[in-house]
Amino acid sequence: MVKRGFLCSLVAGLLFCAPVLQGQNRPGTISGLVRDESGSPRQGVTLTITHKDTGTKGAAVTDNQGRYQIPNLALGDYEIETALSGFRVARREQSLRVGKEKAEVDLTLEAGEGNRSGRIMPEAPNDKTPYDEWLEKLEIPVSQGLAVEDTRKIEVKPWKETGGLGAYFRLSGTQFLDARVEELPPGASLKGHRHLHEENIYILEGKGYTMLQQESRRPQKIEWQRDTAFSIPLNVFHQHVNTDAKNPARFLALTNFPFTLNTFGNPQFVGGVEYAFRDRYDAEENFTKLSTNQGGREQIMNVIPNVKQSVLYQYESRGVGATAMNVRLGGNQVLGGAGISEIPAGRYHRAHAHLNEAFIYITEGEGYSLIWEDDFKKRTKVDWKEGSLVGVPKYWYHQHFNIGEKPARFVRYTTSGYLSRLGTNFQTGDVPYEEENPEVEKLFRASSRVIDPVMEEIWKKKKTGSN
Repeated sequence: MVKRGFLCSLVAGLLFCAPVLQGQNRPGTISGLVRDESGSPRQGVTLTITHKDTGTKGAAVTDNQGRYQIPNLALGDYEIETALSGFRVARREQSLRVGKEKAEVDLTLEAGEGNRSGRIMPEAPNDKTPYDEWLEKLEIPVSQGLAVEDTRKIEVKPWKETGGLGAYFRLSGTQFLDARVEELPPGASLKGHRHLHEENIYILEGKGYTMLQQESRRPQKIEWQRDTAFSIPLNVFHQHVNTDAKNPARFLALTNFPFTLNTFGNPQFVGGVEYAFRDRYDAEENFTKLSTNQGGREQIMNVIPNVKQSVLYQYESRGVGATAMNVRLGGNQVLGGAGISEIPAGRYHRAHAHLNEAFIYITEGEGYSLIWEDDFKKRTKVDWKEGSLVGVPKYWYHQHFNIGEKPARFVRYTTSGYLSRLGTNFQTGDVPYEEENPEVEKLFRASSRVIDPVMEEIWKKKKTGSN
């Protein structure tokens, strides 16, 4: 039997998600060059591919030479579409057959109004922002897309600016949030620095500490190990130290640096202002131990010692049997904090959309997420496991599914209510189980190794129309 699945990986610094064939046929590859009408290569073009028989979608983003490559494709007929703000959608069809598993498909973009229906990610701005220009100068790998298969294993390269190694992610093609992985060699420390953007840290591997030094105050340590989460207090000078002399340490950082840089327009200013926000941090003795329950799932903390061991509370409005905890970290006003959620085995969350962009880091379990804008038929399926990072664009619907035999837990990082406070209003779009597309049940039945009887009862009521 031939089985089709979905693969997300990195090739030549680019993230791609593609249908993959498991069987005796050799997998196929579609690659090519994207130019504009002048013949110049275009960077940052999103290409969406759709397998005509299965409807499975994948994506790639062109590099700085206008090239793209999507390997490990199931054989069959594909439709290819481009998306870039300020340009019309270019479409091509391509078939992959036995003996013709590789195809070179070049596309030319024509200036004009873009077509939103062909996108699986937000359109990149046509004019370069300060953040765009900063990204082009980075010496470490930069990837774009909707997901990273495993942040713990992603390739990192030397980064002179920090003194360690790193890889950078612009997951949803936006100008507000970003993510990066940094690695400290055994027994090493990174260069100390400060910054005006908020930054949440999740320790992927290793043990060590982060030294905080507020002006005219004593230094303070945040000790960490794998699965510790914390936030760097705003504009406090800090330095990360790996205390293990034999093994590297690696962490995931999620920030609002793009928004901050685009606001001020100068990276030296963002990292060079020596103002102490003492209302957020003043080297308090209980800083690392602070834990205040605000009622229900709401918690104020500065350090989460171990995300996997955190006690969660009922969150039935998100999904049957779901649990969660919302933690405001480090006095943040924009990033807010970390929302820890758990899905029982054989169940899934209700689909929903919100104003805020979001990053989701998988701490335990395996499953997938469905992500779409307006039309469920144009959804993207992103498989995930422990170590995966998923990006969700603002306003887009998304739904998370646990296909394993144990609970799946993840940490959600968003801009919290910041955009609402700016006067940007958006009604949260929750989709009840009884209103979801029938394909949701079909896909979950075909994917999950466990089906909880509670879900069977929900589907039964949905079909009979009973309450």
